[in-house]
Amino acid sequence: MISVCIPDCEQFFFLALQEYVDHSSNIFKIYVLGERLFYAVKKSIPNVNVLTKSSERNELGPLLFDR
Repeated sequence: MISVCIPDCEQFFFLALQEYVDHSSNIFKIYVLGERLFYAVKKSIPNVNVLTKSSERNELGPLLFDR
């Protein structure tokens, strides 16, 4: 958890950052209830290369972060 304060603002905002991993636009959610296992495949955002091409076509730049 990271706390951020915007200049000239007296409030703190808390952010949760998570590394993005390409996953072919699908997310797998797995649930365990007692002895039973359930899973669901859900649609998600596209891989980075698709997002980058889309932003270039719309003359927008991606947000890039250094590690």
